[in-house]
Amino acid sequence: MQIEIKDKDIKTLAELAYIGSWMINAERIGKERIKKYDRVCDVILKQYLNSLSDKEKGDIKTVGQLHDYYMNELTEYADYYDEKTLIPRLAEKLTEINYPDGCGENFWMTNGIQNGARNNYEEVLEEKGFGVIRLDGPDFEERMAVTKEYWQLIYGKSDVPQAEREAQAMALAEAAREKYGRNKKNDNE
Repeated sequence: MQIEIKDKDIKTLAELAYIGSWMINAERIGKERIKKYDRVCDVILKQYLNSLSDKEKGDIKTVGQLHDYYMNELTEYADYYDEKTLIPRLAEKLTEINYPDGCGENFWMTNGIQNGARNNYEEVLEEKGFGVIRLDGPDFEERMAVTKEYWQLIYGKSDVPQAEREAQAMALAEAAREKYGRNKKNDNE
C-alpha cells in the first residue's frame, strides 16, 4: 500500500504519529511498550527526516534526535489535553468510588445520582481548585511523616556524617516499603 502525502503535510503527519505513539507508550516501559506503534511512528519520522534538506534538518540527524526534539516541542499539546481532561476524569473516578452501580433503586435513579455527582464534582473542582481534595486514608499522615523524615535525613542539616544519614534513610525507606508497599493490598479491599 502506498499513501500520497503532500510535502506540506508530511511534517503534520510526523507530529501526529509522534503524538499518537507518545499517548499510547509514554507510560509503558520495556516489554510493556506496544512495539507496532513505535515501529510505524519511526517509519513516518524517518520519511519526514529524509524529506528535509540538510539546512532544514539543522542538528537533527537521526530519528532518535527527532523524538527528543518532538518531546520538547509538542509537550504543549499533551499539557493542554491533561488540563482539559483532568477534572472530568477525576470527577468520573470520584463518582465511581462514592456512587457505585446500584446506588439507586433502579437504573434511572442510579444514572441520575451518578450524573448529578459527576456534575457536582466538576463544578466544585473548577470553582475551588484541587485544594478541596483531601485524602482520608488511615495511614496517609503516617506515610507523609515517614516521607518527610526520609528527605530530612538525606538533605537536612545535621552533624551526623552523610553516609550514616543515607544508611538511616535507606533503612527507613525499606521499612516503609514493607509496611506500605505499592503491592500490599489495602485493608479495605
